[in-house]
Amino acid sequence: MTNKTIDILEGIGVAMRILSFTALSIMGKSTPFLSLWIVNTADAVLLTY
Repeated sequence: MTNKTIDILEGIGVAMRILSFTALSIMGKSTPFLSLWIVNTADAVLLTY
């Protein structure tokens, strides 16, 4: 992969992390656990590459 592609994937991962924690802080206990878990797992995979 090129550096530009990696930078784009890292940006997507960071945006996913920010959006998931924003959803958690806004929705509180009514946040759908499975959806949040899937997003957090996907962004962790992107950010650890």
